[in-house]
Amino acid sequence: MPGREINYRPPMTDSEDSDDYDGFYFDNMVSKKERTISTWQQQQNINAALLIAITSGDIEKFMQQVRESSISINESINGGFTPLMTACREGQLSIVKCLLEDFKADANKQVDSFTPLMLACECINTDSHRIERLIELLLKHGAVINVSDKYGNTPFMRACKNGYTGVVRRMLKDVSFDAVDNQGCTPIFHAIENNRADIVKLLVDAGVNATIANRKGYTPVQVAQFHGFYDLLEYLPKEKDTYVVPPQFLGYNTLRDYIPRIFLKSDCPEYFQEINVILSSLNMGKFLEYFAKERISLLEFLSMNDDELKDVGIKYPIFRMKIMKGLLDFHLHHWSKKSIARVSRSSKEK
Repeated sequence: MPGREINYRPPMTDSEDSDDYDGFYFDNMVSKKERTISTWQQQQNINAALLIAITSGDIEKFMQQVRESSISINESINGGFTPLMTACREGQLSIVKCLLEDFKADANKQVDSFTPLMLACECINTDSHRIERLIELLLKHGAVINVSDKYGNTPFMRACKNGYTGVVRRMLKDVSFDAVDNQGCTPIFHAIENNRADIVKLLVDAGVNATIANRKGYTPVQVAQFHGFYDLLEYLPKEKDTYVVPPQFLGYNTLRDYIPRIFLKSDCPEYFQEINVILSSLNMGKFLEYFAKERISLLEFLSMNDDELKDVGIKYPIFRMKIMKGLLDFHLHHWSKKSIARVSRSSKEK
């Protein structure tokens, strides 16, 4: 019969006379063994009771369990988080205060790259006022803001993601706006992906660069459009139209390009192709579009001064100075007859 032991042993007395005696008999009595709980299991039970006290916010039960158990206050409970990290995640303000002030818990203890402040910014409690007080308490006890987990996420990114406006406002002066996670996303991406309009507006007003693309090449505006959060677009900077310099501005293709003045009309400014060559030689080719938009001819380009370069759209003095130095070198260079381009007979007007 399952669950029962059958013992084989001699009969109770030797005086019994039986032809059926074979030298042993069957005893169906069940032997009872006393079960003992191992030390490891006892500690697991204590830790489980400690976790229950933390999650329920029972401060008296919690303090009793801490004093009765042999666990270190900065030690992980049953392979998970520390008591402080668990209390932060659950939003138990009184227990967090007790751990920091009475038991001197480490506010920067890391478990699997996570910190108490990160978990506080991911708190499952929906009381925003309580979360703000909890995070303020952690910061008061030295919690570091600019630290990231194994995914590259910082406490600030988590606060943006979850829409904790007060927390974001509190951290603004201490964080790097351009910090990125492992996907190349800055904090504003986390706010946009979770449709946190208040956070997006707050970040843009604070001067966050809302044009930086993530690792996949998407900008904040494109991410908002992809998710259908069109109401966020009013807070984000409008994307500039991309200007492409016309291909005929970049090289000599027709007789009109070589001798523009013999024609009544030309699509390309006179010898604009040479402006492309000069700027490229100065490693300033990225500014070619400014001159193309204004249809600057080579003659006009060679005589431009600082104010005229500024009017074209080159706002930084260091770049204007570099272009003007290049123009000076161009004018000081000795002219050669070979510098005049030859027109081949095969060149035809298109």
